[in-house]
Amino acid sequence: NLNDGQALPNPEMHWTIDIDPLVAPYGSARHETVDFFDYTSEQPFDHVIMFGLVGTPNNRTAEDAHITFDLNDALIEHAVDLVAPEGFLVVGPELSAESRPSADEDVDQWLNYFGQSARLSENFTLVYALRGRCNLVTVFRKNS
Repeated sequence: NLNDGQALPNPEMHWTIDIDPLVAPYGSARHETVDFFDYTSEQPFDHVIMFGLVGTPNNRTAEDAHITFDLNDALIEHAVDLVAPEGFLVVGPELSAESRPSADEDVDQWLNYFGQSARLSENFTLVYALRGRCNLVTVFRKNS
């Protein structure tokens, strides 16, 4: 994430957060080490991008920092409040690396989960979904 903001018209408007203080050197110039659920902002963001927060924790041990499947509702609940009206929420769940059929099942389950999430349905419209090798990239636009 260190140079991701350079692709933006105003790189200084790019923030990154992570729960793991060891990755702070790889964050943007405006990086905070904080639990996502404790993160607040005085003004909502035009874009909130969440990768590695939800999904199958590939290549991780139980001790590694990650948000597990049982916290997805709380994660979405908190993210909704961080996105400005007409803004975008990008969620990139990690997919199972065990096999292609297993990853395909993950995609189906995630799209079903997103479709059944009342908080997402009430506040967002799914505008894009792209299946990658290790991620499903979903883009939601917040209603005005």
